[in-house]
Parts: sequence; C-alpha cells; structure tokens
Amino acid sequence: MNAQFNDTVSLINELIPEGVFQSSNVSKRAILPFVGEIGKSLFGLATTGDIATLASHINMLTRQNNKMLSALARHGGDFSSYISQVDTRFNNMLAAIGQNSKTLQLLENTMIENEENLRQQYQKAEELFAAQMLESHQIRHELEKLQIATAELAAGKLPPILIPPHVLAESIDQIETMVSTDYPGYSVTPKDPRYYYQFGSFIATRKDRDLYIALQIPISSRRRPFEMYRIQSFPVLINASSTHVTQLLDCQTLCL
Repeated sequence: MNAQFNDTVSLINELIPEGVFQSSNVSKRAILPFVGEIGKSLFGLATTGDIATLASHINMLTRQNNKMLSALARHGGDFSSYISQVDTRFNNMLAAIGQNSKTLQLLENTMIENEENLRQQYQKAEELFAAQMLESHQIRHELEKLQIATAELAAGKLPPILIPPHVLAESIDQIETMVSTDYPGYSVTPKDPRYYYQFGSFIATRKDRDLYIALQIPISSRRRPFEMYRIQSFPVLINASSTHVTQLLDCQTLCL
C-alpha cells in the first residue's frame, strides 16, 4: 500500500512540473489567450492547454485510485469471507475433535468393561473346566472300578463294588422280616454280609444294559448258626508192644 502510494507521488512529480502561481487576485482565465502564450514564452507561465493536460493526469490518477480502492475493498471482502470460512471450518474441526474424544472415551470405557467381562468369563470357564476335569476323573475312576467288579463277577466272586455291604445288609434284613412273618420259626442264616462276599452262591446275567444278580440266601429253622467240624483221620498204634497201627478210613470230611 505504501509502495503504491509512493509510486503515485513519484509519477505526479515526474509528469507534472512544479510551477509558480500568481496571487489569487489575478484572473484564472486570460481575456486574450494569446497573451498567455506570449507570457509562457517570455516568463514561463502555464497556459490553458497545460492546465487541461494537468487536469487530465489528475483525473487519470483519481480513476486509478478509485479502481485500487475498489479492488482493495473487494479483496478485503474476499479475505473477510475466507477468514469466516476458515473460522467456521476450525470450529467444525474443534467440534469433530470433541466428538471424537467423547467417542474414544466411550470406546475406552467399553473396552474396560469388555475386558472385565472377559476376565470374569475366563475365570468362570476355568472353574467350569476344572469341575469338568474333576468329574471326568471321577467317571474314569468309577469305570475302572466297574471293570474290576465285572472281572470279579466273571470269576465267581460277588464284588462289593456292585452290591455294597450296607445294601446287602438291608436286603438280608428285609428277607429276614419276610421269612419271620410268612414262615415263623425260620430265619436267614448267616446274616453277616462278609459271608456272602466270600462263600456266596449267585447267578449273574444281563439284558441289554441291565445287570441281574440272583444271590442264594440260606434259610434255617435254627436260630443259631450250624457248628460244622472237619474230620481228620490219624493212624493209632494197636498196643505199646506192637508196631501195627489202625486207622478209620472212608469217613466224611465234615459233620455237624
């Protein structure tokens, strides 16, 4: 702006020569124009043509100045509009940043909640897995015992795994009650479950997935168990002076 103003002043100084003017009492326009031409030649005074030329230059400068002011005004409006648009975009950018910050905060809170939920679910999964492992171990243990019991059953031995002692004792008591009610004077002999595990006679069979065991339970009219004796035969000397012996042969091995 200052440079253009200085260029304008320099142009005026270059195009318009500096002159000396008479007092204001002198008439601005000569009655006889040729007198001015003579005065210009003799004394260096400005003529009417010179004044017209000066006015033309001044009008040209005025138009240029007006164009320059219009351009400045137009550019000033454009610049103001540009600043307004930049300010609007900047405010929009700040609003977007704020919204993104809220979104990120919400996402962070959601991730924290999801992490806590995931940790809890993982802990529950671990507990469930441990419980399932324990249950699986127990099932394998029961299957192993069932295999052992099946082998004992096939070998002719009543396994306690299939018929526990308390179940066998309850069964014997129920049979004892039935026998004493329906057949007075009779009772189950013996009543100790250990006898049936060692010497019991039974029949085992199955149908599909069901296993059936028929156990023989002795019934007697004696309240006390039988006393059985094993008979053993030994040779006996006939007398002290003889070397011959006598012995009882072909006798029973057991007696009551």
